Amino acid sequence: MPTRDRTTSQVYEAIGALERLKNSRLREVRAIDNAIRHLTTAMPVHYPEAAPASLEYRNVSIIDAAKHWVSQAGSPQLTREIAEALVSRGITTRSRNFVSTVYATLAHAEEFQRTHDGRWMLREQKERGQGRPPDASD
Repeated sequence: MPTRDRTTSQVYEAIGALERLKNSRLREVRAIDNAIRHLTTAMPVHYPEAAPASLEYRNVSIIDAAKHWVSQAGSPQLTREIAEALVSRGITTRSRNFVSTVYATLAHAEEFQRTHDGRWMLREQKERGQGRPPDASD
């Protein structure tokens, strides 16, 4: 029959092994999250082959066009949705990755804020309560 000290030692060894395994798995999950984030932002925006559907945002800044679009949409929007809407409404860009450009612009803009699920909303929408997650009953 093992002694009490030996049993305690074995328990601590098992705990240590489980902690190492957990940390290894957490590193794997972080790597997967980073890969997903990279692939999501690396996907190019669909640029219209013909002229944009509208020239509403021609010669308008990304901030002003995004403010208008998100306000019109009435709910928080993904970076990709904003970028595609701006391009389809006449914003011109030479950016190789316009989604990243829009993301960086909005991240530094005082008027915008990210929601818990990574969408963009106007700070004034949050003050009006439009950025809350939906109730479970919805």
